[in-house]
Amino acid sequence: MVPPNSRVPDAPPDPTPPQATGGGTTPQPAPGGAPRPGVPIPRPNPGGSTRPATGGASPGGHGRKSDSGESRWEYWWANNGYQFYRFGTAGDEIPSGSADFLLGKSNRDQAMTVDRTSDRLRDQSIVPALKEALGYMKDDHEIRAAAVKALGRVAGKAAIPDIEKLLKDEHIHVRFSAALALGFTRAPEAAPILRRVVSDEAENLTTRSFAAAAIGLSGDIASSAFLQDTARNASAPYDLRAASIVGLGLLGDSTSVSFLTAMLLKTDGDAAALRSLAGISLGKLGGPESIAALEKASRDDNADVRRSAVIGLGHSAGHLADADAATKDTKDRIVGILDTVARKDQDLQARCFATIALGQLGGNVARRALADSFSDGTHVVQAYAALALGILGDDGASSMLREALNAKHTDASTRSAIAVALGLLHDKTSAPLLRSILEDKGDPELRGYAAVALGMMGDRSALPSIEKVLRTESDPNLSVSLATAMGLLGDRRATTSLLENMKSTDNPFTKASMITALGFIKDRTAVEPLATILANSNERPLSRIYAAIGLGYVGDARTVPPLADLTQDYNYLVSVSSLDQLVELL
Repeated sequence: MVPPNSRVPDAPPDPTPPQATGGGTTPQPAPGGAPRPGVPIPRPNPGGSTRPATGGASPGGHGRKSDSGESRWEYWWANNGYQFYRFGTAGDEIPSGSADFLLGKSNRDQAMTVDRTSDRLRDQSIVPALKEALGYMKDDHEIRAAAVKALGRVAGKAAIPDIEKLLKDEHIHVRFSAALALGFTRAPEAAPILRRVVSDEAENLTTRSFAAAAIGLSGDIASSAFLQDTARNASAPYDLRAASIVGLGLLGDSTSVSFLTAMLLKTDGDAAALRSLAGISLGKLGGPESIAALEKASRDDNADVRRSAVIGLGHSAGHLADADAATKDTKDRIVGILDTVARKDQDLQARCFATIALGQLGGNVARRALADSFSDGTHVVQAYAALALGILGDDGASSMLREALNAKHTDASTRSAIAVALGLLHDKTSAPLLRSILEDKGDPELRGYAAVALGMMGDRSALPSIEKVLRTESDPNLSVSLATAMGLLGDRRATTSLLENMKSTDNPFTKASMITALGFIKDRTAVEPLATILANSNERPLSRIYAAIGLGYVGDARTVPPLADLTQDYNYLVSVSSLDQLVELL
């Protein structure tokens, strides 16, 4: 999760945090979590975490009061924005009449679309470069950690033997990265190895917890019983139980529903955080039993549980097809529940999450409720309502959103959310206004989100403005958003611009943002320069770390990172140390 208004330091953090070598000691996260598309780069704090300093949810607690700072929409977007991005695809052949038919024929013909990475280039250039990085000396352990995660994404099942070797590495950051990389392979063959790591009581707790979540990513349904047993074991470490619950949601095995339902509705004995995570996993699994449990949990006394319940309802019911009257009745009932929470719950974050869930469910009742929230809500709720209208696809809200975007008295954060909503709606009418915001010398984050919105709606006419701002502005946070917009537009010129700007900057974080952006764009012409940076011992370690990350993006055929499955529709205010670190590695 990336806090809003985070600024970038002038120097990189210490690349070698204190190491933890055994038992339950939790290490600080390694540097190398890539800047997230369209969101500011976080300033690392002494503890290494970019989460808000709210404290953890204590076992048996009653939830934390969410203030307006940690409830800001930027937190939600940092975790969920990936699902709305299609990097490098704006120039693809898109069926006419589809929701993705964003560009006129002439614009598509003129587009300098990126040249995608081929299997041959992946096998002959990217994989060898990453494997070479795995053998770097111990002083470069953070580079190895970044490279092994990238290798898991790019090489899949074939990388398992190389990754497994690093589970014995002397550095904890490399070991937990290797565990995660096994999940990134999406190969059920990795699950037996991961189960051994989870069961190894001599291993660091963070590595074991990462391995439990990675089992979910591996897709090995046969591991469902193992994760259930780990999660229900009251004598197991708290973090390990939490990660196992998350793994069950990622695994997608419907046989876990009864176990998770019992966990969610159990009001004594287990920590509220475990119950909350069970609600999130139930939402990912879906089905009538999950929905019934989440409905009941939406009235729970614990705020964290209610937050997870409404998130889960939005995710699960939002995927119900309106195939029959019974399904429609279910969705109408859930809309009523969510509308009540969105308007009346005493917890601000529960109201915000319920507002998003209304957008996911759709329908006329949800549309009217969201329009009312946008018009009458506080700035915090108004921002969420704008996003929800964009998610719902309410084209009728475009004029209302444009008017609010143009209102100078609206704060920059809310205007940023409105800009993103217009991007979600592919509202080309707002493009001139968004371009003027981008070209203005105002709030850099508002300008950045305006650029992202232009990218989401496929406005190639904005490319000259985006390139100009990238050349003339030095704010790394703005650079990430500009590069994201270029990646969304899928224009080859973005690669050239980023490479040129990368060479001209001395700020390591600016360079890191541009390296990662090259990965977002997925242009094969970025492979050679990224591989060169990774292999160059004269480069700053931070640049080499991000070069490995960038190669992982370029070589991964998927348009979203593997951990996006975890962060999508996730209650990020539930604090479990190992999971906090896991989310931050996205």
